[in-house]
Parts: sequence; structure tokens; C-alpha cells
Amino acid sequence: MKKRFVLPCLILFLVWGCRNETIRIYKGNSPVTISYDEWRSIEPKLQDSIGLENPGKIYSYKNALYINETGKGIHVYDNSDPLSPVDMGFIDIHCNFDVAVKGNTLYAGSYSDLLIFDVSDPLEPIYFGRKKDVFNLEYTNVTEGFDASYPVKYVNMSEEVVLRWELKTIEEKVEDSNNGSFSILEDFTFAAKTDIAYYGGSGTGGSMASFTVMENTLYILDQTNLKYTSLADEKNLPEFEEIWLFRDAETLFPHENNLFIGTTTGMLIYSISDNGTPTYLSSFDHWTGCDPVVVSDNIAYVTLSSGCGLQRNELHVVDVSNLSNPELIKTYDFEHPLGLGIDDSTLFLCDDYAGLKVFDIKSPDSIKNNMIHHYSDINAYDVIPLNDILILVGTDGVFQYNYSSPSAMVLLSQIKPE
Repeated sequence: MKKRFVLPCLILFLVWGCRNETIRIYKGNSPVTISYDEWRSIEPKLQDSIGLENPGKIYSYKNALYINETGKGIHVYDNSDPLSPVDMGFIDIHCNFDVAVKGNTLYAGSYSDLLIFDVSDPLEPIYFGRKKDVFNLEYTNVTEGFDASYPVKYVNMSEEVVLRWELKTIEEKVEDSNNGSFSILEDFTFAAKTDIAYYGGSGTGGSMASFTVMENTLYILDQTNLKYTSLADEKNLPEFEEIWLFRDAETLFPHENNLFIGTTTGMLIYSISDNGTPTYLSSFDHWTGCDPVVVSDNIAYVTLSSGCGLQRNELHVVDVSNLSNPELIKTYDFEHPLGLGIDDSTLFLCDDYAGLKVFDIKSPDSIKNNMIHHYSDINAYDVIPLNDILILVGTDGVFQYNYSSPSAMVLLSQIKPE
């Protein structure tokens, strides 16, 4: 006897016969894998340039500009002349989303490991080695071929390295329980879409950073954890210490002797004045949403955007003069605010498809009344304001502006996606 079940949207068939065996057939994300030994034997190096397709995080170090190709690696540009950045090549780094630099050493996340490069010449990073098993793993860490509309075939990511996903028809045997019954959805995995860091020691990153360096310590965010390790020896790292944050952490911003951590449910403040060891001070809680943060003087600017929970799109201006008791000054509505940056009294706010918005923030309780300019013809994801040069990244590519006059910024160059 054969029986057939259909699950809505998934077109899932279950068939069993007289041998008490269940076969589950469904369309889903099927992993393409290799062994850890084989994967770790590959030494990433600077290769020929490839076209920019899906730019993510940006990082400026000396005369180099590093542009993350989301989940795939790092584009290296000679940015000695922002009018004409020169493409030096691409480093293929599996599951790379972030970098940071300390001294002459670059750190790049890759699947479960932290890769270490010598950047004595910033334009030619040389692979040095890796710190194994630093990061926890989720299916969505591997972006290539992944379709969040479909379920995922089970794979133990701690035993195999998933290179990419292929959407295909999957057949799996499912053992019935002793009484011959089973749950249609048992062992069935669904994946949710997730949104895929300012200061990085010797370099500068954007407000979306999840890596940062302060003094001789490297800090990284890993899902619900803050991890940190000494950089006394930049290329031979001790084991990472770990603090559970109890929240999904996204962005990391250092200011003076403190870390401001953006999470999906609020901003956390940790002191690192005790020899770099993080000590919890307080939290500023808000509705669930994506949450980059930057700090200037005693004011924190926190963007809250839909995509990680409720449909709220706001800028929260928070008084952090008392780090143990942050207080809301004012909330402003925006279209879909993402990354942001500050130079002196100028705030650069990326409002996604609504463009870049520039404000005078001398009066934090009347920011929206003091817009300097609105650059509406670009998509804006994150920015680095540095020495009158604004580096902006969005779906339209990487832009560089001279902002010595914020009301009339001058476009210097654009690196366009192909």
C-alpha cells in the first residue's frame, strides 16, 4: 500500500511500504561539501580582479580600500588617489563578511575560522595562517545558491564545509518510531532570511562592523556572543574568551574605553577599561529591528530598521553621558535607515533606497529640522567619513565624495557593480 501527502507550498511527498520505511521527497537546498582538511589546505591569495557584484562591508587602511564581496571575499583597491582607485585584485575567502586590521596584520572571517594575513604591504595581503573554530555556524552563513523560500537538507556543518547550495529534489529515508507513526515535519529544517563592522585599530570600518580592534585586543561578534582575544602577538593568537550577550548581536562600535554593541533588541554598553576585558554597564532597549550604532561625545545615534523583526524605521538619539543609565533624547522616523557615520557635528545617514541624508547635529533634539542635503539618487548602505573623504557603499557600488562642504559634496569616484 502506498500513501501520499502533500504539504502546502513545499510539494513534499511521503511514501512508505511494507518494510516500515519512510521516504521523504522534497525540493530544497542541497549542500555541496568538502572535508575540513581539504578546505583548510587552501591558502587564499591575491588573484586577478573580478567584477564587483554584491558589495558589503568596507574598510580603509593606509592607502588600501578593502571591499567585501558579500560571503565570497575581499576586493583590494589602491586608494592613494580617491579620484581614481586602482583595482589590485581579489582574495577568494569562503563565507567572508568582515575584516579588521591591527598593525601589519589583517583578520578576516571565513566559515568557522579566522584567517590571518600579513599586510606590511596593504595592497598585497599575504596569507599567514588561521585560528580554527572561532565562529559558530548557521546555514545562512553560506550565501551562494541559497534560497530561503525552501527547506534545507540536513548537514553537520561542524563536520563538513558547505561550499554552496543547489536547489534540487531531495530524497531522504526517515526512520519511523516504534509504533509506526511519524511527524510529517520531523527533522525538517527551514531557513529564515537574515541581514547580512567604526574603528579597527590601525584602520577604519563602517558602522555595520562586527569586528573591531582596541589597543591590543580583537573583538568580534558571533551571533549571540562577544568574543575577544589578545593581539600582543598579532599573528599567533591565544584562545578567544567569550561572553554570552543573551541577544542577537549585529554591530560593534568602540568609543573611548567602551564598546557599543548593536543588537536586534537594543544597544549594549560594555566597558573595556580593565585591560581590555569587557564588563557590562547597561542596555538601551527598543523594539525588535536591525541596529547599527555610532557615538560622538556623549550622544549615541542608533538606527532601527525593519528586516529583523517589527516594521519600524527610526533613528534613536540617546544620551550616554551616564553609561550606566542611557536615556532617549528623541526618535526620528526614516524610510529604512541603515549605516551611519559622524564627523564633528555632521551626521551622514544611509537611508537605503531613499539615499544618503546629511544633517547638522549640533542640536540633537531637532536633527530633522537641520538637514544639510539629501542625495536621493543613490542607494546607501554604510559610510566611512574620514579626513573630508566619505566612502559610501550600497547596491549601486562604492562611492567616494569630498565632503569639506557637506551641503555640496563633490563626487570623486564610483566603483560600479558589474
